[in-house]
Amino acid sequence: MSMTSFAFLAAEEGGHGGGHTVWQLPMPAWAYGALALAIFFILLGVVWSFRNMGHTYMTQPDVVDHGPGGHPTQGGYGSAH
Repeated sequence: MSMTSFAFLAAEEGGHGGGHTVWQLPMPAWAYGALALAIFFILLGVVWSFRNMGHTYMTQPDVVDHGPGGHPTQGGYGSAH
């Protein structure tokens, strides 16, 4: 069957323009937006819970203690001026 005859057949049966409902959504349209927003905020909370984890897992030689003059007192990341 060619595409042209298929299009005519679909139009006769009330295809796209006939007002025939092809698929019912399982929930209202606004619920999809609300669900997406809820998932976004849940994932944002997961990401937010891991803030400052890089500093927490730094090893002791990497931690730079700034002395009274504001200069590092020991070696570490960023201390080679």
